Amino acid sequence: MSYKYLFPFGQVLTGTRVLIYGAGEVGIDYYKQIQLTEYCKIVGFVDKNASQLNAFVVPVYLPDQVIGLDYDYIVIALLSPGNRDVVKEALFNRGIAQKKIIEGIICESKERVIYNSDMIIFKGVYAYQRSPVSIAIKLSGELGGNIIRKKVIEGLARLAPDCAIDLYSTVADTFLPVIYRGCPWINAFISDAGALYQNNMHHYALAMKVRSFFEVDVLHENLLNDKCKRLAKFLDNVSEYNTLFTPVQRDAYAWAALGEYTGKNVYTINDIDGSLGIRDNHVKLLIDSDYEAEFYALGLPRYYITLNYGNGYTLSRENMHAKQWPFRYFVQFIEMFRINFPQVDIVQIGAGGAELLPGIKHRLLGGHLDLVEHVLMHSILHLDVEGGLVHLATQLGTKCVVLFGQTQKNFYAFEENINIQAGSCQGCYGICNSPIRCVRNLDEPECMTAITPDLVMEYIADYISSILTDQEDK
Repeated sequence: MSYKYLFPFGQVLTGTRVLIYGAGEVGIDYYKQIQLTEYCKIVGFVDKNASQLNAFVVPVYLPDQVIGLDYDYIVIALLSPGNRDVVKEALFNRGIAQKKIIEGIICESKERVIYNSDMIIFKGVYAYQRSPVSIAIKLSGELGGNIIRKKVIEGLARLAPDCAIDLYSTVADTFLPVIYRGCPWINAFISDAGALYQNNMHHYALAMKVRSFFEVDVLHENLLNDKCKRLAKFLDNVSEYNTLFTPVQRDAYAWAALGEYTGKNVYTINDIDGSLGIRDNHVKLLIDSDYEAEFYALGLPRYYITLNYGNGYTLSRENMHAKQWPFRYFVQFIEMFRINFPQVDIVQIGAGGAELLPGIKHRLLGGHLDLVEHVLMHSILHLDVEGGLVHLATQLGTKCVVLFGQTQKNFYAFEENINIQAGSCQGCYGICNSPIRCVRNLDEPECMTAITPDLVMEYIADYISSILTDQEDK
């Protein structure tokens, strides 16, 4: 296998001590190249999942441990520009000099082994030990993306009867068991930042990465039985498709543009030849009734709306994601909503590190996804920017009011939701290398400031009133 991610040799002096931030695909590629060239000394990895990465031949540290380590450079090995920006900001805030923080580029190199031979991380039974038609799929870690990809993996399972699928992801212990509950073809959820997948992928009949594109890493056609002819045909079409639309071209902005020209949305665009049977943007999710008692223990009122500030990011308010609605707008909206609908409460949900919004009595921040599902199911409306909780709420049948700025509305929106867009500048997501930044370099993107609290109230007032009227009539 060849590398795609070239270590930034030109920015790192030879013989220096280097930490690699990120033990996933990119970080592994970086380490292999240093192991091959002996250009510098890798003194360890830094990764939030350090406790699960005990088999590397160098230490793996938690981000909070960086301050006490001895190194000359810390090389950020993360694929997403947004995540790189988050890490750079966090490192800078910890007092690390900017000259020590390095980013990398994409290129090719050679493969090297970086694991201890006695590594044991996953203690279950792998799919390739259960079925000849074994499939390994490497997934990303975001909530919305994994809900979207479920349609893809359901389609792959239909193309490969009697298959057993292992899903590798950093959210294998959190999001995936909830999203894939009740799927009989799932063999295991394997917690992995990328190293375990790369070490095991050659054992499977098929190993592939599924993101906004398909990347087949391993295909042993001799292990696919006669029932898998449609799968083999689909994989042939994937290869042909990737010659026309490379993964880079189908990332973010160009991917949404491709959807516009082909009349597809973020769900249906994955069905490149119709084989996967993806006809709409609805995903079936099974609810765990065991969390019902925990939901009622929260003591939420009969009528409430939910809202999410932060979109999963825990940056400071001054360095928030460009698609985020301003904090002061949330504050103004909450005040207006309480005046107009005093009988309806407000519940703040979202990431554990989200900033607390004032005037809110009930919150569920960083809660288990099963419990979040119950909260969303009983909400009469969810307010958010386009993101994972919108996808989750919509699939559960809860109407959302979605504030669209840089995210392309035609590509990502659900028709049944209240989708709001304002101003003359929007739909630029993916143009800028960093999605955290406005493409016009505005401190507050015009696309979001144009969506005023008054405008949102105009859009939702009739809907909330109709819900309350219907309940009174009953």
